Amino acid sequence: MPPPADVNQVFKLDRFIVPVAARDEFVARTRAIRDFLQTLDGYMENLLLERPGAEGTVNIVTVARWRDAAAFERARAAAAERYRATGFNPAELIKRLGISADMGNYTPLTEEQTLATSDSNR
Repeated sequence: MPPPADVNQVFKLDRFIVPVAARDEFVARTRAIRDFLQTLDGYMENLLLERPGAEGTVNIVTVARWRDAAAFERARAAAAERYRATGFNPAELIKRLGISADMGNYTPLTEEQTLATSDSNR
């Protein structure tokens, strides 16, 4: 099991609603991206998660953990360069396959942040 997250780490969390007919192509591409990302400095882990979705879909979530924001930004630039070099366009893939995506970057809350939020809601 990986070590607990620290506040400097960055998590890229992407959620996708994927038509069942597009699942295999999408998962293969997602794994290829993961295989590239894990070669980069600052990469810590990547999860590929799935559950059944509404009729005719599956929900897929990817979570990539990076050591810090600098490593994440270098990885983002390296991925963009690789996509340019190989002619891959993630937005076109998502559109062509009829996938709905919600993508974002997250950082861990500190214990103090968690407690401050709880206190302000009382």
